Amino acid sequence: MFNDDDEESAEKARELIAQARVIAGQLLATDKAAAARLLSHSLTREEQKEILREGLTEWLDAKVARFGYFSLIAIASMFIAVVAYLALSQHGWQPPQK
Repeated sequence: MFNDDDEESAEKARELIAQARVIAGQLLATDKAAAARLLSHSLTREEQKEILREGLTEWLDAKVARFGYFSLIAIASMFIAVVAYLALSQHGWQPPQK
């Protein structure tokens, strides 16, 4: 399709691949089957992996943003507190009595 010796053709190929990555990333969020069909026709296996990796990263970033950074921090803090309490109680610490 493109002549490897021609710099203009190589640039056009890079632009087409970039466009395919954007389209595949958008499709991945809405229609995984369509994204898979798009990727399987024109890209190498490594390019497919990279596009899927980028799409999943964008999707996960959106989900984390929706859930909230501070919610994740709160859950992690509670987990650390529970682990600390269990560790201390296993080694003889008694919680304060009223």
